[in-house]
Amino acid sequence: MVPFPQGRNQGKGNTMKKILALLCASMLCVCCLALAACGGGASSSAASSSATSAASESASSAAAASSSATAASPEQLFAGEWKIAAMQTEGITIAGDFSMIIGDNDVVLNLNADGSANFTMEDETIDGTWKTTGGTAAELTLNDKTVPLSYEDDAVSMAMEDDDFSGTMIFTKDGKYAKAPEVTAEGAKAITSESELIGAWNLCAMNMMGISMYGDSDALSNMSGGTETTMTIEQGGKATLMGDEATWTVDASGASIVIDDVTIPVQKLDNGNLIVDLSAMLGGMEMIMVFSK
Repeated sequence: MVPFPQGRNQGKGNTMKKILALLCASMLCVCCLALAACGGGASSSAASSSATSAASESASSAAAASSSATAASPEQLFAGEWKIAAMQTEGITIAGDFSMIIGDNDVVLNLNADGSANFTMEDETIDGTWKTTGGTAAELTLNDKTVPLSYEDDAVSMAMEDDDFSGTMIFTKDGKYAKAPEVTAEGAKAITSESELIGAWNLCAMNMMGISMYGDSDALSNMSGGTETTMTIEQGGKATLMGDEATWTVDASGASIVIDDVTIPVQKLDNGNLIVDLSAMLGGMEMIMVFSK
């Protein structure tokens, strides 16, 4: 696992703690889903059956629109090596380069043509079996626990559900999730008018070192234990960022927020969302947040 930087501003205020709470929540999501996939938690047959049924219905709908599904047999669709590309839980999607969270060890699902399977994470491999269950649906058994798989748009989804945690791991052949929106400051423009900045804004996405996490503000807050995920820009230079007091300015060069003596650039995307660049607060590690109204 890649450690977080010990930046010179980490001890100032609560903003850094809130950012880290969001990031730690993403790491917890990864670990919980991996444990669930490996049979680390208890799972009732009813929950497993319900999840399998839901996955089958979703897969059947996808099959009608998937040209690749009609061109290949179910076994051909699923067979192969699949790398982790995204995770979904409680209205949040986490996608990108997972090496920041789990180090250089890939999370890999192998579905072999002979019906054998194995799941690997951090040099630990668990053997199992798999079989198709109709259309674009299948099921995987690891450690005597069976979980549903579904195929759609060149990706295999594994749904996990137990008493304490539920979510979906998404695998692709190249480890990239095509449906993930690009969370980047590229193309952002300087804000030179107060009217573009003033208002109440909600966190909708964030990206740190290649990992993107997105969803609505309430879902992001709930996943991180109630972390404040809003930004308010008021008349007269007052602001709050994730619940902490701040100030803001707008001039010919653009807009910025100052919090804990750190100047944070704020830019605007073509869709009206704001890009808040928190890299300076993280000691130079690239970190951006996207806020929408």
